[in-house]
Amino acid sequence: MDSQTKVCQNCNSEFVIEPDDFAFYEKMKVPPPTWCAECRRQRRLSWRNDFVFYNRNCDLCKRNIISIYSPESPQVIYCNKCWWGDSWDPKQYAQDFDFNRPFFDQFREFRLKVPTLALVNDNNIGSENCEYTQNFALGKNCYMAMVSWKVENCMYTCYCAETKDTVDSMGIFSTGEGLYEVMYSDKCFGCRNVYGSSSLMNCAYCVECVGCENCFMSVNLRNKQYYILNKQYTKEEYEKIIDAYKIGSRNGCERAQLEFNNFLITQPRRFVSSRNCLNCTGNNIINSKNSKNVFHCRRSEDSKYLENGDTQKDSYDLCSGGELS
Repeated sequence: MDSQTKVCQNCNSEFVIEPDDFAFYEKMKVPPPTWCAECRRQRRLSWRNDFVFYNRNCDLCKRNIISIYSPESPQVIYCNKCWWGDSWDPKQYAQDFDFNRPFFDQFREFRLKVPTLALVNDNNIGSENCEYTQNFALGKNCYMAMVSWKVENCMYTCYCAETKDTVDSMGIFSTGEGLYEVMYSDKCFGCRNVYGSSSLMNCAYCVECVGCENCFMSVNLRNKQYYILNKQYTKEEYEKIIDAYKIGSRNGCERAQLEFNNFLITQPRRFVSSRNCLNCTGNNIINSKNSKNVFHCRRSEDSKYLENGDTQKDSYDLCSGGELS
């Protein structure tokens, strides 16, 4: 089938459905979309909440809990202990379908009756000591970690996988450890204020660096050691300068951040951040192939319109997904 240009029924803009798109929809036994990719994304996200928590009571045990649903929500909300427990039977909510009424009216009524999980996590099931997490699985000792899996000893993080001992970070994949304020990086250890980098050790205030160790306020370096502002120093000189900055203090952090920001705008930047990818478009992509319009994804293959995903194959139109997608 040839490409077709359609008009989005929501925003009235034109969008193209490619031949391989038609093949995917045929394989999934679904009709081609009538909304453009951006409107479809907005629709997917319209119901989603991974970052705003509310105080409310569990509708079964009446205990005060934290939930992604406000107290005013008409849904029946159970705490994790009740929802995963045996004190209720999901089959008791079964109902017949009325073919004389619209499907979505019946589905909404059904959804409001069936108990919903207060926070989507597997605490005390697959995770340990991770009560205050959302869209979370297979972790240990985590607090306020969102859209993450296989992480340990992490706080205030999101979109992370296989990460340990990390705080205030986002988009960390592949065995990161000992990180602070690191974004969209992988295989980094003992780093802080690092962005879009890979395989760093003991680095701070670095952007788009790969395979570096003991580098500070640097950009676009490859396999370097003891660099500051992209200049080589001896080990002794490097350690003396780092000590003088006192980046363990608030004033030292502010000074380093200001100087680094001024340096960063003088350096060329890659148009997109991708590593070990073939025939892919998007940004923050790792080890992927034949994937278009994907953002912050690892091991994506033959997919389109993804974000925040890990090991997704033959998939379209997803916002966050783990290894089983």
